[in-house]
Amino acid sequence: MKRGLHGRILPDSKRSTRISNQLPCIKYLPDLKRSNSRAYSLLKYKIMPSSVRSQGHVEFMISLVLFITAILLLFIFLNPIGKTESKTKIQENAEKIIIENLSAVVERLDVITTHPKHCYSFSLTSYGSNFYETFVDAIGKNRSYELYFSPEVINEHLNYKETGCNENKYFIGVRSRENLIIKNKTISLKKNYEKDYGGTKKALGISNDFSFSFKYLNGSIVNELSVERTTSSNVEKYASEYPVRIIDDRANIVEMIINIRLW
Repeated sequence: MKRGLHGRILPDSKRSTRISNQLPCIKYLPDLKRSNSRAYSLLKYKIMPSSVRSQGHVEFMISLVLFITAILLLFIFLNPIGKTESKTKIQENAEKIIIENLSAVVERLDVITTHPKHCYSFSLTSYGSNFYETFVDAIGKNRSYELYFSPEVINEHLNYKETGCNENKYFIGVRSRENLIIKNKTISLKKNYEKDYGGTKKALGISNDFSFSFKYLNGSIVNELSVERTTSSNVEKYASEYPVRIIDDRANIVEMIINIRLW
């Protein structure tokens, strides 16, 4: 037995009742009501249906693809590396055209004669009718010649005989081909360049401005084969230089260095 609020001793059952009456603010909800209250609080959170979430995912993927495509297109059209490569190819093509207009294929045939008259013979149909004969060397009674076949050389061959030359008195060597710079073609292009620069570019089929020069292996410039054009110092130039062999109309061959400039 314990004392109550005024010092009186209360039974256990009454004490329990009195305590419960002192706690009127505490309310216990039935399980069903508590479940309904919890469900009501979850209404604040919206759960999207699966179809809506799928649609959002698809829209995100489409947006991503469109963005990447736009970046790629921008890179293709504004890519400075691609433009540099394209410009270099145009310049290389222009250089190739210039070389093609300065050069031609020349065929060479070696001949050794043992005949007292040093004659030789072969079919002009098979070898060509326009060729220049150059004397190379003499060893005893034997002599050796080099024959150069090309429309760019003088048709001169004093020891060639169509008939009457003993086949046992001469030997025909191996026929070879070489792409050479033709002196006469170079001089002709130089004249056209200096007379009508715009027309020369048009005839060549190139849009680039250009100039070229030849020099001997000792570095001295060959003026009769070189052209020059004044340009701004701010213009970017493409230049290449390499050794070549140049032949004149009498089959004299000289090794030189060609320098081609494009801008």
